[in-house]
Amino acid sequence: YDYLRHWVTTRLPPPPKIMQEPRTVVYYSRASADTLHGRQIEPSLEAKIIDMIRQAMVQYNRPEQELIVFTGQDSQGNTLSIEEQYKIFRSAKTIIGPHGAGMLGNFVWINPLPGKCERRVQVLEFIPSPESTAVQPLYQSLFLRWRHWPAEFHVLLYTAQSTADTTYIELNDLRDALEGMWGQRSTSLPQNTNPALPAAAVAIS
Repeated sequence: YDYLRHWVTTRLPPPPKIMQEPRTVVYYSRASADTLHGRQIEPSLEAKIIDMIRQAMVQYNRPEQELIVFTGQDSQGNTLSIEEQYKIFRSAKTIIGPHGAGMLGNFVWINPLPGKCERRVQVLEFIPSPESTAVQPLYQSLFLRWRHWPAEFHVLLYTAQSTADTTYIELNDLRDALEGMWGQRSTSLPQNTNPALPAAAVAIS
């Protein structure tokens, strides 16, 4: 991972604009024609999720002025180039969404050398619970692949009604998770936003 971090930093330095605040919040949606393995958030629920994130950005006075809904495609349905995907994820301060290749593959583009803990990218990932293993293997998460990367990991668990095709989360859990990441905290350490998951697998720098 040290070699990969060095390669990303030296070969793909971010454009000057990306290095400046405000950065962005990226929501990863699987609602794309390119998505081959289902696991899409139920459409009406996903609209509420995106709206809740926008409201939380205002409520917690987030410095990011833009929420990017990333599907891997542009407004015309064309697949984004690697360079375009790199720019989106390199600009991100927070990444939210379901576990999947669009998040897993693009995670490599985040800043690998943030310098300070508060500059780390925050990740809130939706993953299978003991009640929703029909979706994917239990606790399938970015954390398993990228735990050595300098990021702050959080998770929300899919609800029992989730299937391999359509997934669900509790909006109240999302609200609590956003407050845990963005609200006032008594410690600088990452918070466990889902007590059902072991703390060691939830927030690791």
